[in-house]
Amino acid sequence: MATDEWVNRTVSEGTLVPTDLIAAFRETLSELDPEREKEWAESWKDTDVNPEEVDGFMLQELFEILDDLAPEGCYFGSHDGDGAVFGFWTCFWDNEEEW
Repeated sequence: MATDEWVNRTVSEGTLVPTDLIAAFRETLSELDPEREKEWAESWKDTDVNPEEVDGFMLQELFEILDDLAPEGCYFGSHDGDGAVFGFWTCFWDNEEEW
């Protein structure tokens, strides 16, 4: 799990290019859980799927993994105010004090 230093932290911004997002998300996963990043990369090593289709599946898996690793009270995804900014954001719907 990510520590509090990851709360409201951007990991990618200014691009929606799948290969850019995959690189940024993998780097983040490597920082948070290097063993899990190695396992994830190994699972995609010798795939025969169309590269354009692979990017979507890879991103979906990375989103799920990083969301699982998000600090307590946070989610991993795009910023509410800018869909091209990705990171770990506070879940206001889980924190009544923030309302």
